[in-house]
Amino acid sequence: MNQRTNRVAGFLYAMAAGVVISVYVPFLIGIVSNDERKHDYDGPAMMISKGMGMLGLILGGILLMLLLLLWKRLDHRVYAKVASVFKIGFIPAYLYGMVLMMFSTLLVVIPVLGLMLTASTWFACITFGYVLLVIGTVPQLMAIIKARREGIVPKHLAWILAIASCFFVADVIAVIVLRIVSRMRRKEPTRA
Repeated sequence: MNQRTNRVAGFLYAMAAGVVISVYVPFLIGIVSNDERKHDYDGPAMMISKGMGMLGLILGGILLMLLLLLWKRLDHRVYAKVASVFKIGFIPAYLYGMVLMMFSTLLVVIPVLGLMLTASTWFACITFGYVLLVIGTVPQLMAIIKARREGIVPKHLAWILAIASCFFVADVIAVIVLRIVSRMRRKEPTRA
């Protein structure tokens, strides 16, 4: 890749990292802020939290548009690295959701309250988790398609990776496999 492409790729990685950070900031603000405990949902901490959420949405939308616009100029490695930033960056959020779901399941021993909390927590965690999964899956699928067109990934492996990209845990494994296959294929000597 030339110098200009490297700068564009670095900008895309920074935008992906910004989206990941904007997902975590509202959680951190909720932990340290007194606004929620005081039920002050228009307080300064809650406004910053809402602003970071909006910033994440805007950055994610711009990033997706840039990835689509730069489709012909960038190779699959850039898309795979952007997908890696998302997939690996969201692992703590997935773990937090899993712990929250397990804790809510333990509350089922409290008859009515436990069932209500468990149902709402499971729905919220699964919905939020799949939204995060889809955010990372879009560049991952783009990387798989580009790698297939560039002859880096065989057809059957591309299908397996694409299907695995739509499931928790398998999506992270799929992006790692794509990066390993890409790295191995780059080191092979080209045949004339």
